[in-house]
Amino acid sequence: VIGAVVSVVGRETASERGMVGRRQYVVYVLHVEMTVDGGSKREFDFRSRHSEISQLRDALSRQFPVVPFPPISPGLLPDSDEKKEKKMTDFLELVFCDSIVRTSPLTKSFLGQSHHTVT
Repeated sequence: VIGAVVSVVGRETASERGMVGRRQYVVYVLHVEMTVDGGSKREFDFRSRHSEISQLRDALSRQFPVVPFPPISPGLLPDSDEKKEKKMTDFLELVFCDSIVRTSPLTKSFLGQSHHTVT
């Protein structure tokens, strides 16, 4: 992987009723476009649901197991929806433009086998 662009292309708020009450959560649709050696591009979308922005790291780690995602610092935690979206976009750009470019060759194997990958 020689480059990656990640953008938030969808965001919905929802809630579900549980034993203890109603829980709010956010569903993000993230679009990932990666450029691999040879100039070919791979694009895919994935949906991630979480009630806290800090859960994004866990979702990304499950989706991209070979990428070493850093912890999200408390300074990235937002206090409004508008700030939440900007902070998440900033975090994604930071992580994908920094970490994924430095990942091992395993990334190529993972991308080649991913059922989310579109050529």
